[in-house]
Amino acid sequence: MRILIVTAKYFPIVGGVETQLEAMAIELAKDNEVAVAAAMGGTAHELRDGVQVHRLKTSLINGALPRLYRFIPNSLHDMRVKARAWGERAAYMPKLDELVRNSDVVHITRTDHFSYLAVEACRKHNVPCLLTPYFHPDANGIYPEGMRAHTELLNECDIVLALLETDRLGLSSINVQADKIRTLGVCPLLPDTMDAAGFRARHGMGDDPMVLFIGRMVQYKGALALMQAAEHVWKVEPRARFAFVGPSDNKTRKWLPEKLDPRIHILGAVDEQEKADAIAACDIFSMPSTSEIFPAVYLEAWSCRKPVIGGTAYGLKELIEGNNAGICSDQEPKNLADTLLKLIQSSDLRAQYAKNGFDLVEAKYSKSALLRRSLELYDEAIQRRAGEGAMTGAPKAREAAIPSDA
Repeated sequence: MRILIVTAKYFPIVGGVETQLEAMAIELAKDNEVAVAAAMGGTAHELRDGVQVHRLKTSLINGALPRLYRFIPNSLHDMRVKARAWGERAAYMPKLDELVRNSDVVHITRTDHFSYLAVEACRKHNVPCLLTPYFHPDANGIYPEGMRAHTELLNECDIVLALLETDRLGLSSINVQADKIRTLGVCPLLPDTMDAAGFRARHGMGDDPMVLFIGRMVQYKGALALMQAAEHVWKVEPRARFAFVGPSDNKTRKWLPEKLDPRIHILGAVDEQEKADAIAACDIFSMPSTSEIFPAVYLEAWSCRKPVIGGTAYGLKELIEGNNAGICSDQEPKNLADTLLKLIQSSDLRAQYAKNGFDLVEAKYSKSALLRRSLELYDEAIQRRAGEGAMTGAPKAREAAIPSDA
């Protein structure tokens, strides 16, 4: 199967979405022809881990006009995106046309200017396309008006991909056609080996109970709430350690105490191996976030057989408590501390949640499971497009089958 992935950002840019895309592109390329079209500077073309990476960039002249979109107010988000797509058409479309024309199926991410051009190219050449919007609902599952403005774009696609069932319901609420919505999650990305004992030794933790936070050190992810909850936990379990992994910013420094209790370990941004060692070493993973899409770090904790504590972000209750793999808590420090103590004081409960989480990842969110699901959805998109072509008289999209060993 000839698969084209369209994304505004790709390696060497590192982010949750970009890291997931690269991992799945590499897996897909083992048995398929995979190309990536990215709207960014850098080497124009390279073969990277079996994936043909094309980086499309604007010229100085072509890039000048789209910058005017910045003068359009944020409240007119869809107009900003469409204005930028119109302005950069001359720079991107020739190569994008070529890549789409030579693909069996196109997987597009987000609803930015590059996505609009990619969908246009897919319709022009009658090539099936899937789009993962990665919309960020509020705590009640309501999408901002700016997201609602992209409904027409999403309905132009053959399949729209939600990350969770709650995400699917959210997309339906903004009038995305229900029969086009399918679910495709993310997968844990961990090194082959992890050194829990080495991590504890490096940071002087011994065999003390350890709670781990991984994420940006911002309040909505629960970093401050977890630090405040520690004070309540220590009244009952004074040996408990709290480790924080992730980058800080200027806002973090405003609430981070200058003098920290030695049982608080602020490790900052670390490499993937140190992050994995931290997960392997912890007793509980806690990121009580109020706003998320689908953080893979919960899956990574479950992969290491760790129970998790999530927050009130829309969809987390379904993912965590719905699979009996942990507990969700608000960010009120005493409430969060009570939840932490419930797990710290019960090894049986920790083991139960950890096993359920591990089984969930193996069944639905492992690389192999997501690879199979991706290929099934690509094949479905091809069949849907072929059916529409037959009804309208348009040329049929090229046939492509799932490899027998997928």
